[in-house]
Amino acid sequence: MIRNGLTKCQMENKIDSLNQEHEKHEKHEKHEKHEKHEKQKLKPDLRGIGMDLKNFKAPIDAQIDSLRPQARPGMFKEFNAIELYCPKCQQAVPVRKRLLLVIPEGDKYEYLCGNCSTSVGTKIDKQENPTGIIR
Repeated sequence: MIRNGLTKCQMENKIDSLNQEHEKHEKHEKHEKHEKHEKQKLKPDLRGIGMDLKNFKAPIDAQIDSLRPQARPGMFKEFNAIELYCPKCQQAVPVRKRLLLVIPEGDKYEYLCGNCSTSVGTKIDKQENPTGIIR
């Protein structure tokens, strides 16, 4: 018998697939509730012990901070490109650095595509001790 354009077998298959989806959804919800409950178990209850929770920093965080390398002044002031996108080659390619100009702000370099020598960018190396005009 055909009902709503589906045979009895097709309807049974559809009902089975809907039941399976429903079971998956219920399992997922149970899993999420369980995870939430486990996370709550792990959190320490600090209410009522007289601590300012906004400024509280766990001892382990202090240990981790001490292991991180401290940024030194002048660190990462300047980068040199190794690869850049070339519009002619339509991909990232190795580049060559060529001195273009010597100007008061520093030396201006041009980056050239390693394959086709198309200009793909420029950079000005700022000098720490700028040299004055020599007379």
